[in-house]
Amino acid sequence: MRNTTFSKLMQGVWTALCFMIGFWAIQWALLFLCIFGNMLLCLMRGEPMGAMGEVNAGMQVFVTIASTIILALIFSFSGALRLSDLRFKGLSLKQWALLIVALVAMSQGFSILTEFLKLPDLIEEIVQEILDMPLGVLAIAIIGPIGEELAFRSGIIGKLKRMGWRDASAIWVSAIAFGVVHLNPTQIFYATILGLFLGWVYVRTKSVIPCMVLHIVNNSVSVIGSYCMDDPTISAAEYYGTIGAVVVMICCLVLFGGLFWYFLKPQIKAMEPSDVAIPFMKE
Repeated sequence: MRNTTFSKLMQGVWTALCFMIGFWAIQWALLFLCIFGNMLLCLMRGEPMGAMGEVNAGMQVFVTIASTIILALIFSFSGALRLSDLRFKGLSLKQWALLIVALVAMSQGFSILTEFLKLPDLIEEIVQEILDMPLGVLAIAIIGPIGEELAFRSGIIGKLKRMGWRDASAIWVSAIAFGVVHLNPTQIFYATILGLFLGWVYVRTKSVIPCMVLHIVNNSVSVIGSYCMDDPTISAAEYYGTIGAVVVMICCLVLFGGLFWYFLKPQIKAMEPSDVAIPFMKE
């Protein structure tokens, strides 16, 4: 019995690692293609390469958009994306409102907590450069979340559940993988928390659609917030004051906890899962 459990655990971990490696591989391959193409163009023009071999905001935007398209195609033609993940009965306006409020409260609360932990942000400058580009805003706010939900909710959780994993275990594995894949210390903690929340939504609704919507809302709130502030790099402690930041953090986390407790009740009517794949997908 122990051998069977251990084998099942290792299969699940290996599945998550494969999705992570695949996610990284697609992005790094596209990034290398951008760098190589940039250097080749520079050589053809007879210009000194200088910063041509460095990663810039435009490359990151291209990688985000292209990798999402590639992921969608791979998932579609491999049969990993199933019809049940794309069908959604819908939530009431009240349920949507409460989920979004819970998400925003969680985002603000844990963001402030992350600041207090003083985790380094390795991509802060390039993110600001990306937000100066209209296509960059689209990539961060909409396209990126779609690709990540395909990989980590529909991909990892969906696969683990089909392997017989329990909901909670599949959600945790997916959330940890989602956090680690960001490779940025200040994002890993919150991304894991967000992964737990979105994984729970995925399991409750049996659809990746609400996960995509909520992930888009999460990123869009961050983008809008950066535009509304005179200095996007200012910390919550500097903006509210240390005591004010602590009060805001506690209020947000209490609000999130209360709403999450409310949704632990059977408020969401889950769609019955379907074993039917989209016609051009393989079983």
